[in-house]
Amino acid sequence: MVLLLDPDIPLLWRTPQSAQLGALRVVARLDAVGRVEERLIQALRGGADPAALAVVAEQAGGSAADADEMLRRLGPAVLSTAPGGAAAPGPGSAPGSRSVPDRDGSRPARRRERAALFGELPFGAELASALHERDLLARPGRAGDARLAVVLAAWIVPPAVAGHWLRRDVPHLPIVLADDTLVIGPLVQPGASACLHCVHRHRVDDDPAWPALAAQLLDRPAPRMDGLSRALALAHAGRIVASTLVDESRMRGVELRVDLRDGAISERTWMPHPECRCAARPGSGWAHDDAPGPECRRTPAMPTSSARAVAAPA
Repeated sequence: MVLLLDPDIPLLWRTPQSAQLGALRVVARLDAVGRVEERLIQALRGGADPAALAVVAEQAGGSAADADEMLRRLGPAVLSTAPGGAAAPGPGSAPGSRSVPDRDGSRPARRRERAALFGELPFGAELASALHERDLLARPGRAGDARLAVVLAAWIVPPAVAGHWLRRDVPHLPIVLADDTLVIGPLVQPGASACLHCVHRHRVDDDPAWPALAAQLLDRPAPRMDGLSRALALAHAGRIVASTLVDESRMRGVELRVDLRDGAISERTWMPHPECRCAARPGSGWAHDDAPGPECRRTPAMPTSSARAVAAPA
């Protein structure tokens, strides 16, 4: 039996001596990480059987009991496989539950308000196609006519991308995939609601290690998704984008988290952070531009089944 850290669960260092497994859904936290623990983590990232882990611990100055304790602390972050076999599916690929979009989200916007999609997620092409079918996607070359910018990102929206839309006074809705969770929102209306930097500042207030965690999440590949998780994510994302085009007030400052394992939904409202000046900044008066610049790349407007969204680099 080979033991392996689940590659879909990020290992993030909070400080040089402490780490956590998972970004939004933390499955394990390791404090007081020393030489023995570091060597065991390194071995588990590559895969090792229990006997090999005991040897690693002993060579680092520990014992087999230290290896057993590490496995206990890591819990569900460790996969077990047969030698040469495939790893058991990680939590990011767990089946999603049935989702029924509401009627408001399934109807085209009355005045043909449209959204423009930017960024990349595993279901980004399907989302673009679904919105195009409902005539809710801005025409190619007409992104400036869009009422809403939908920003797709894995783990975290890069600060350069968030700042791009804020500077242009463009309402933007982030859709982020992290761990086995889809995070939709908050809808940012520049000057009228909390911006994504406000959210960042609140997270720092909640967890001083957040800046270190966020830096490690930038440019990390998106978690894997199975067919059911993709369908669940697509249904919720499509419903929210469509309903937001009709009425922006529902998602203004609101963040929805959809657990892609069982479909459970939680909600949080973000308020402007007192140390962020986004609400005090006057409107820039800039026009919605059709060429957003190198930090934002648009998802194809009419994707085929094999199309992929274009990356939005940090």
